[in-house]
Amino acid sequence: MKETNEGLLASTARKTLIAGIVLCVIGAAIAIPVALVLTSSTASTSSTVSNGSSLSTSTSTTTTTTTFNSSDNFNHRVQRWGPNDTSGTTVAGSASGTLGWTASLLNYPTSIYVDSSLNMYILDMWNLRILQWLNGASGGSTIAGTGVQGNTSSSFNQAFNMAVDMSNSQIYLADLINNRIMLWPFFSSTSSLIIPLNGLVGVTTDASGNVYATSNTANTVTRYPQGSTSGTVMVSSGLTYPWNLRFDTYGNLYVADDGAGTIVMFCAGFTAGSVGTIVVSGLNQPLDVAFDSDMNLYVCEYGNNRIVKFAKLP
Repeated sequence: MKETNEGLLASTARKTLIAGIVLCVIGAAIAIPVALVLTSSTASTSSTVSNGSSLSTSTSTTTTTTTFNSSDNFNHRVQRWGPNDTSGTTVAGSASGTLGWTASLLNYPTSIYVDSSLNMYILDMWNLRILQWLNGASGGSTIAGTGVQGNTSSSFNQAFNMAVDMSNSQIYLADLINNRIMLWPFFSSTSSLIIPLNGLVGVTTDASGNVYATSNTANTVTRYPQGSTSGTVMVSSGLTYPWNLRFDTYGNLYVADDGAGTIVMFCAGFTAGSVGTIVVSGLNQPLDVAFDSDMNLYVCEYGNNRIVKFAKLP
């Protein structure tokens, strides 16, 4: 590990996370968060003060606000939470928790992504589709999936996670029951690439387009070069029922290790056979992680129905 790496680093010599802060409790036992994504907005204000002569003083202030979206799957909705909010605002699906299959309703959403324009991409699991939900819209448009359950190149079954590749307008879908990663171009009726992986749960991509996936039966992380169906097992020990995984802006990989109740970090450039560093422990079924623009870590803690924030030390 290099000390020049400014990401969320942790080692026996350097601890960079303070105690977690419960950011919000999503709800009762039936309101369970399984995925989250952070968004930031910046606002600037300025003022000019004159001293009565030809001289004046100008000041400006820039404020960055971080909000997050969480998929509340048992209530069939996506909620947006701002700083210090005590309740979320439903931004997709029914606020009352009504499930459905029309463009305005959801049925057990399990993964979300928000682009730079605040448009959402929602994996609507039991409707067997991925929706593009434009910012402020009352409904979504299907951009992947046909609504048909199966194991063909045009169908999937119980997909839990996805990774959205905006630069190439495509989605990597973790097709859990069929033990495979499917690559879906936006608005396509069929997958363009299928990668087999037993026990597949989580999927993400790095800055170079390589695909990383977790297996919760083999307790591994496997890397696939972009466009390849042949992968290399990068992590083969130290994980217990891993779930989702994400990279930070510095190239460090974080794995939500559900069975161990930990978040495990692998430093940028890690090689096959690497053993990660536990940066958070004592969690109850962590399923997903996300970062804000200040590199604070947010954990979706399924077992306690809440999102927990871990602040980066100065």
